[in-house]
Amino acid sequence: MRPETANKQRRVRDPNNKWHKRKRAMRRASSLGGINQPKKRHTVRKVVLVLVLLIVAVGGYYAWNVGSRVMNVADNTFEGDVLGFFQKKERLKTDANGRTNILIFGTAEDDEGGTHEGANLTDSIMVVSINQDTKDAIMVSIPRDLWVQLDGGCVVGYQSKINTVFFCSSNDGEDEVAGSQALMSKVSEVTGLDVQYYAHINFTAVIEAVNAVGGVEVIIDSDDERGILDRNFDWKCNYTCYYVKYPNGPTGLMDGEHALALMRARGAAGGYGLPESNFDRERYQQKVLTALFEKATASGTIFDINKVMALMDAVGNNLRTNINTNEVRTFMDVANGVDLANIAGIGFADPEEYVTTNGFIGDQSVVLPAAGTYNYDQVHAYIARKVAELATPEEPELPEGENPPTDDGSAPVDSI
Repeated sequence: MRPETANKQRRVRDPNNKWHKRKRAMRRASSLGGINQPKKRHTVRKVVLVLVLLIVAVGGYYAWNVGSRVMNVADNTFEGDVLGFFQKKERLKTDANGRTNILIFGTAEDDEGGTHEGANLTDSIMVVSINQDTKDAIMVSIPRDLWVQLDGGCVVGYQSKINTVFFCSSNDGEDEVAGSQALMSKVSEVTGLDVQYYAHINFTAVIEAVNAVGGVEVIIDSDDERGILDRNFDWKCNYTCYYVKYPNGPTGLMDGEHALALMRARGAAGGYGLPESNFDRERYQQKVLTALFEKATASGTIFDINKVMALMDAVGNNLRTNINTNEVRTFMDVANGVDLANIAGIGFADPEEYVTTNGFIGDQSVVLPAAGTYNYDQVHAYIARKVAELATPEEPELPEGENPPTDDGSAPVDSI
């Protein structure tokens, strides 16, 4: 059971006072038991689609046309400078198997006006593994409750859940780069994947992106004839409405706030129509993000400079990454080639092969490697095998002038 957060009343303080920042960080960690974050703050699971869309496919396409917006994106979002958009397209960094691995993680420092506890705990952590040649994408979800050793001392101790790594190493968000690199290193240790890049987003990126394209519409397809209802967001309208309530069929055009609320809905607080909770939530996340991708890349958006600039503002203000500006055009190529409907997923809770187990550390409910605490050998082997199974095989290089065989395996006509 999650501990109740305490002492939410705020006092007026000098925001530049380091002692107050440190004390606030300690109070947050203490009130959260060092690890937990309220259930309603869940960042988007499949944010790789937002990453590819907002940072690369749209932002890169218009990099040379939107002046100050480009400077904002280059300065605030990417490594490198604006000149990188114009330079020779660089291939992405890869691991020994030719795959590029991107850590995607989300925090909710912008949720509820930034006033809540645990804002820099990362309750959404995943690795997106792509092949820039075959254009396949595989997502590996990391359980936020996985118990790990921290690389240094922290107010939560020397061991904690993996969702505290960014919080600890960034000094509660003050050092973005240090926190992101520490989480990259820890995720590499846990998964066995060589992670080269990271992308850190918040809720506002999704809200502003949806608003920039004029809203999105998805289809509700619940087994409940009433549709879906989640009462967990009624506070947004002062409890005078059902904020997430849709009959089966088209939702109608949703603005960013309603789209995000649907992406976070799990049938909580007396709701209905979402019996699989987190799995239903992930399904509607994919629906919303797919609708966002399709609308943002439609001609009505691509050729509307105001919409494009709004998308770039959403990226520049709400996303941080170590992707370099001279790699953006390569990401554009990958974005154009990835089939959104066929993105494969790998989780730690495979019913056919359990590589983790649930347990307790003190009074904290945690996830532990089945091979033993801090022993990730079985996890490494499982992920490596699944990635190899799901990856699209690369076409072999043929001698010049030779055509590939036909679908039935026979030699091509012009080679007989």
